[in-house]
Amino acid sequence: MKSVLSDRHPLWAKHLAARLMEHPGCVALMGFVQNNSVQLTFSRSEDVPVDMRSLLKDACRVVGGGGGGQPNMAQGGGSRVDQIDSALQLTIQSLKTLLLSQQ
Repeated sequence: MKSVLSDRHPLWAKHLAARLMEHPGCVALMGFVQNNSVQLTFSRSEDVPVDMRSLLKDACRVVGGGGGGQPNMAQGGGSRVDQIDSALQLTIQSLKTLLLSQQ
């Protein structure tokens, strides 16, 4: 599912990501634009064998920034607001590829 919530604060995303991580099989890829910059929050539940830091690193390159975190939750951003959709699409494709290769 993909949706854009323009009225939410990135801190809200962090709290939502933490709650979603409690549910098995869950991955959350959230992106926000605030003050002319992109904020990204990626998280996953413990049973999903994907490193969110790696996915975030690639997405942050697309939006011209950086970030970091833990294997199950990472945050970052950049200044290229016009590239947020491209960064999220790249992440979705990478996630699909990673999960399919593990089957």
